[in-house]
Amino acid sequence: MAYIDSHVHLDSWKFPNIQDAAGELNQQLINADFEKAIVLHLEIQNWPVEAMSKVITDFDRIEAFVNVHPTNPKAAEILTKAIR
Repeated sequence: MAYIDSHVHLDSWKFPNIQDAAGELNQQLINADFEKAIVLHLEIQNWPVEAMSKVITDFDRIEAFVNVHPTNPKAAEILTKAIR
């Protein structure tokens, strides 16, 4: 049976480098025998959405979900950057 964690975050407080945070999450997924995890980017994290979008391409087990508040005047711009 495949296990998917549908709500995780990269730890920007423990890992100042996003690559290290994603690597740690990926290793935790391997150790726990999870096939995938969906990472939610938080606006309060130290990393921009673009950095998260880029780093997850290095890890087969990690997918991303971007937090965009609909009343944010830059919502469309943030979402567009995340997709690219």
